[in-house]
Amino acid sequence: MRSQKILQGAARGAASSLSIALSAAISLSLGTGCKTTTTVVGHEAPPIETCERPRCGGECCTDDERCVNQQCTPKDTPCETPEECGLDAECIVESNECYPVEGLPECEYRPPPGEFDPVIQCVWQPGPSDAFPERSDVVMAPAVMNLSDDDGDGRLGHGDIPYLVFISYEMARDGCCTNRGILRVVSGDCRGGRLETLASIHRNPETGEELPFDNSAGVALGDLNGDGVPEIVTVLRTSSGGQAIAFSRVTDDARSWRVLWMNRSYPTFAHYQGSNAQHGGPQPSIADVDGDGQPEVIIGNIVLDGASGALRWDGLETVGEGAGIGHNGFLGPISFVMDLDLDGRNELIAGDTIYDADTGALRYTLQWGEPRGYCPGMGIRCDGFTAAANFDDDPEAEIVSVRSAELSLFDTNGALIFTAPIPGGELNNDGGPPTIADFDGDGRLEIGVAGAEYYTVFDPDCSGSPLPAGCQARYIRWSRPTVDRSSRSTGSSVFDFDGDGRAEVVYGDEQNFYIFDGATGRILYRDMTHRSSTRLELPVVVDLDGDGHAEIVVARADGLAGSPGIAVYGDRDRNWVRTRRVWNQHAYYIGNVSEFGEIPAAPLQSYTAPEFNSFRQNRLVGNPFAAPDLTIQQASAIRCGDEGGGIRIEFRAVNQGRAWVGSGLPIRVQVFPEDGAAFDLPTLYTSAPLDPLSSEHFVIELDGEPRAAGEFEIHLEIDADPALDWGSRYRECNEENNQTRIPARDQCRGPG
Repeated sequence: MRSQKILQGAARGAASSLSIALSAAISLSLGTGCKTTTTVVGHEAPPIETCERPRCGGECCTDDERCVNQQCTPKDTPCETPEECGLDAECIVESNECYPVEGLPECEYRPPPGEFDPVIQCVWQPGPSDAFPERSDVVMAPAVMNLSDDDGDGRLGHGDIPYLVFISYEMARDGCCTNRGILRVVSGDCRGGRLETLASIHRNPETGEELPFDNSAGVALGDLNGDGVPEIVTVLRTSSGGQAIAFSRVTDDARSWRVLWMNRSYPTFAHYQGSNAQHGGPQPSIADVDGDGQPEVIIGNIVLDGASGALRWDGLETVGEGAGIGHNGFLGPISFVMDLDLDGRNELIAGDTIYDADTGALRYTLQWGEPRGYCPGMGIRCDGFTAAANFDDDPEAEIVSVRSAELSLFDTNGALIFTAPIPGGELNNDGGPPTIADFDGDGRLEIGVAGAEYYTVFDPDCSGSPLPAGCQARYIRWSRPTVDRSSRSTGSSVFDFDGDGRAEVVYGDEQNFYIFDGATGRILYRDMTHRSSTRLELPVVVDLDGDGHAEIVVARADGLAGSPGIAVYGDRDRNWVRTRRVWNQHAYYIGNVSEFGEIPAAPLQSYTAPEFNSFRQNRLVGNPFAAPDLTIQQASAIRCGDEGGGIRIEFRAVNQGRAWVGSGLPIRVQVFPEDGAAFDLPTLYTSAPLDPLSSEHFVIELDGEPRAAGEFEIHLEIDADPALDWGSRYRECNEENNQTRIPARDQCRGPG
C-alpha cells in the first residue's frame, strides 16, 4: 500500500488509503480639469483648480503622485487593497506594493456579447437545526462586507469571504410589515448551494434583553471605532419609538457579537412613523460628516456619534418644523452624506432639505415650486427619496428626488431642472428610491424608479419636439409593467454585467425578479418563482464569494409559499465581470466606503470620476475586464530514495495575469501508470490569494513499497472544479495553459 507523509502547509480532501505531503510557500516574482465657479444658495464654492493632467477630485497631482479615490497619493505609499492603488496600478498584497499596470502582462477576459444566462447559485434558508427556523422571510436590503479574517493573515483582505447581514422574520405568523425580526450574519461562501448562518441575534448577549429588530429597517456596515473591524448598525422597533443600535465583533470568526451601543431615544416616531404604526423601514447610513476620521451614523435627519451612539444633532431641532427627513409614501427615511459642491464641507441630503452635515444648519431646500403635504394617512410629510450624481458639464453634483408619484432633478443650488410623473397614475403611486447610471451607453446619466405598476427609466435627454429616437415619452426612455401595489416604493439597483458601457436593471416586485436591458427595457431574465411583500428592499450586486465575478443577492418573503430567504444569482458560465465585494448600506455609492469597511475622512466624491458617476450602482475600482492567467510552472517528478521507493512531485501554481484570485484555488493531481488505471491524489488548494505575478510552491512526497520500475506520468491542472458547469472558478485571458504533464519513473505501488 502507498503511504504518504505530510510535510507542512494546507490541503483539503481525503482518500481512505492516502494522505498528502505538501510544502507550501508563497513567492513573489515582480520582474482634464477646467476652471469654474459655482454659486450655491447661502454660500459660494471656491474655484476649481486648473490642472495640466486630468484633475484628481479637487487636486492636481504631481509626477510623484497617483490619483487614488480622487486623492493625490505618493506613488510609494504601501497598499493593502487593490483600491489603494487607483486605476493605473495593482496592489501586490504580499509586498504591499502598488505595481504599475503597464508593467503587468496584457490579460483581459471580455464576456461574449449577447450571452446572458443567470441561475440561482445558492440560497439562504434556516435549516431544521436553526434556533429560529420559522423566521425565514426577508423584506429589507441585505448589506455585504468582509467581517472576519478567514485566511488567517491577521487582517481583512481579498483572501477573506464577504458576509451578508440582514433581518429575517416570520411572515406567515406576523404579517408583512413593521414586525419584529432577528439579525442574521451569514457567510457569502456559495459553494455547496447553501449559505451558512454564523450568528442569529435576538437578545443582548450580555444582559439577555430582548432586541426587537424592525423587519423593514436597513443595516449599515462600517468601521465605527477605528479598530480595523466593521461594526453593524440597525434599528429596533419598540412601543415608544425606534432605538438605533450598533454591534461589534467578539470572535474572529464573526459568530459572536456584542452590543457596542444603543441609543434608546433616537430615532423617534416623529422621525419615521408619524401617526401610522404601519410606517417603518428607517435605513441607517454611515459617513464621516466632519472629516475628523471618526465616522458618524445617520438616520433620516439625525446624526449620532459612531463610537458611542450619542446624538450629535437633530434636524427637527436645528432647522425646525418642516425640516426634511427622507420619506415617501409610508416608508423611510433614507438619507446620505456627500460634498455636493466640492467646497470641502459635507452636506446631509434628507428629503427636500440640504443640511450642513457637521452642524445640522440649513444649507438650502429643494425648490419644488409646489408644496406637498403629508403622505396619505401617515402623519409624516412626503419630502422624498433622494440620490445625487453629475448630470451636466459642470463639476458639481445634481440631486434627484422621488416623492408622491413624481421624479424631479435639481441643480446643486436646489433650483428645479425638470419634473416628470411616474407612470401608473393611481393616487398612491409613490415611487421608490432612485437609481442613477448610464443605462443606454450614451455617456450621459439616466434615472431608474420603481412604482406601483411600472418600472421606469427617466432620461433628461428625452425632451423637445419631436422626441429623440428611443424615447417613449417626455423625459422617459422606457417603462415596463410590474406588480408592486403593496409598497409602491421598492428599490432597485443597476450593474453593467458584460462591461459594454450600458447598465442593466435588477429589480424584484411582488411576483417576479427581473433583469432589464438598460437601453430598451427588454426583459433579459425573469424568475417567476420570486415572491415578496415588498418594502424598500433592493437587489444587491457584489462579488459575494470572492470568485472574481459579480453575483446578485435578492431578498424573498413569501410566508408559506416555500421559497423565502435569500437567493444568490450568478451567470451559469461565469461571464459576468468583476466588481467590488461590498455593499454596506441602502444609500450606497462607491466613494463612501472602502472594500473592507473603512469610512474615509475625505472620501471619493463618486460623481467627480466618470467611471463612478452613479448612485446604487456597483463597479470595480480598476479594470473590470482584468483577468488572471493561471498556470503550472517549474514542475518535476523525481524518484526519492536510493532504491526508488518514493516520488517527489514539485511545482509552482502561478498567476501570470493582471487580476488576483482568491485562496482555495483547486489543483487536480492525477497519476497515470504505464501498467495500471489512472487515479487521483487528493485535490490541493492554494492557501492564500494569488496576486498578479505571484505564485505558491507545492511539494508532494509519495513513499511506498519498491517494485519493478515502470513508466508513469503526473498530470497537474490548476483551477479544476468539476462541480461547475464549465469546470473552473475563474475566467482567464488564456484558458489553454492550465494543465501540464510530467513524465517520470518510479518504484511505488499504486492504491490497492
